[in-house]
Amino acid sequence: MISRQQGKRSILIETDSNGDGVIDDFLWVNAKEEKVTDSQLLFNEMTDEKYIPVEQIWYGPKNFKLIGKIDLDKDGFLESTVYYNYNAAPKITKGIIARIEVDSNRDGKINYWIYPGLRIEADHTASGSPSEFTENPDIISEIIQTIESKKKWEKPLSPLNPSKSFALYPDLIPNETNRAIIPKPY
Repeated sequence: MISRQQGKRSILIETDSNGDGVIDDFLWVNAKEEKVTDSQLLFNEMTDEKYIPVEQIWYGPKNFKLIGKIDLDKDGFLESTVYYNYNAAPKITKGIIARIEVDSNRDGKINYWIYPGLRIEADHTASGSPSEFTENPDIISEIIQTIESKKKWEKPLSPLNPSKSFALYPDLIPNETNRAIIPKPY
């Protein structure tokens, strides 16, 4: 733990989370030594054995998760952005992801907008906006497996009218668990 002597605040906690002798979890906090229970989490970065980031999470008030970056396909590039919903309170691990945006080809544009348990919207035109979608749970699972295996999804999905896109119009999302605290990309 790294602390500032002035003000007696902890600012960084380093952890070897898997016990291999290498620090791989870095948590930035704002914590007073005399009142650790009121600590505010700020940012958490997990790395691999070469200190390459594999996950990053930013926190908001009351330690709610706001947004995260993940290397879903384990290639050293944080291609996936996770937006958390209002259930993402400390110690809650299920039902907290509102959507995941994936830049599967590393061109700086989102290719997939994944709304867990609801739908996937896809951009196969490189326009930066979704043009296709599916709400079929089996196809959603197949697409996620394709992304994780660094392959390209080749099958067409249903055409998506832009006015019906959850990515473009978050107010259309019918399910509260798929509404992010931060509604649009940062």
